[in-house]
Amino acid sequence: MSSQELLKKLYYDPKTVFIGTQALYQKAKELDPKITIKIVKEWYANQTDIQRFQDQKKRFDGFKIASHNPNSWQMDLAFWEKRPILTAININSRLGYAKLLSNKTAATVLAALKAFVLLHTVDILTSDNGSEFMNSQAQQFFQSKNMDHYNNEPGDHGTMGKIERFNRTLKQRLTKMSPKRITQKLISDVIETIIARSIDLLK
Repeated sequence: MSSQELLKKLYYDPKTVFIGTQALYQKAKELDPKITIKIVKEWYANQTDIQRFQDQKKRFDGFKIASHNPNSWQMDLAFWEKRPILTAININSRLGYAKLLSNKTAATVLAALKAFVLLHTVDILTSDNGSEFMNSQAQQFFQSKNMDHYNNEPGDHGTMGKIERFNRTLKQRLTKMSPKRITQKLISDVIETIIARSIDLLK
């Protein structure tokens, strides 16, 4: 199988749904050690549907990790022992959220997004450009809720710093606890301690 065929197979496989170049490269590297990031970026740049998503990205100068809107959130899909966790943090109040998912398919993530919005008011949402946030169903849902959705490349610390820090803290706490089995209750308990610690730091 050529590198082009491998990338196409991974990119269009609904079980993997890799969209970002770095994530796509890492997965392809596992199957083909000879593949380079340059090859992945060139292939990625030639995909018309990705270009369409990039054209739709909302960009503006001077974006800071702050907002005058109290309902502004950052969201990500984190992983613990291959289990996906939908995470979110309010960038002003530091209120955190995490939902353990059974898989990372578009349908599962969309259901989790809907559950999250039932619990929290969201006017502005910032995520990376993974397909779990960029697929047509997710975009239609954001629009139906009148949410402004902004997206950036994974690892963009300039805009995704707070959710990245939240994810690191969550994983650090789980590592210290060394759980035999991860559960939603365990994650919820960990988040409560994280929020309590954040409140103490603000006092």
